[in-house]
Amino acid sequence: MLSPTGQLIPLSTVAQATIASGPSEIAHVDRRYSTVSIGANVSGRSEAETVADVTALLPTLDLSPGVEARLGGIADLQEDSFRNLSLALLLAVIFIYMALASQFGSFVQPLLVMIAMPLAVIGAVLSLAMTNRPLDLTAFIGFIMLMGLVTKNSILLIEFANQARANGATAEEAMRRAGPIRLRPILMTAFSTILAMVLVAIGMGRAVSSVLLWRSPSSAA
Repeated sequence: MLSPTGQLIPLSTVAQATIASGPSEIAHVDRRYSTVSIGANVSGRSEAETVADVTALLPTLDLSPGVEARLGGIADLQEDSFRNLSLALLLAVIFIYMALASQFGSFVQPLLVMIAMPLAVIGAVLSLAMTNRPLDLTAFIGFIMLMGLVTKNSILLIEFANQARANGATAEEAMRRAGPIRLRPILMTAFSTILAMVLVAIGMGRAVSSVLLWRSPSSAA
């Protein structure tokens, strides 16, 4: 150290050096709280079950005054993603209806096309239950893709039926013709999509979650 006059001052006159252990880095949340992150890998069970158990465990922890704990990492990001994807799913349904109404020139026929959507969701939820898969972020994205797939199948049927009715067929006759003729392209597109997504569907990876512990500056003082 240097004095105001430029002379060297031994460090021992102002401080005492000792060997001690301490954190190599100090993390902060919003530049206000010192945090410690405890991470874990999920193995042998779903992440949703693990998050539920950790969430129930956090209030029972005997923490020091001023220290709080909450979920962080992938679990926290996934919660925000679910909220954003729920809004995206709602907007997707609205935009699909608007696009179909403009293409068909009708406010009723788009509803006929979109009737398949809730039925497809029921089938997807049952599939997740039978395969013991959690309703995670990947499954939610799959729901949005499923909306587009079933809408496309319904459009093929309704469009062919409209063409048959324009040629003089009744509504019942038009749908009876549309089913067998449009079955092949519907199955082709459906199976191609399913085969493309099967590797994602059977993936065995598990996300990493963490618990954040932080202490407020007032309590540290």
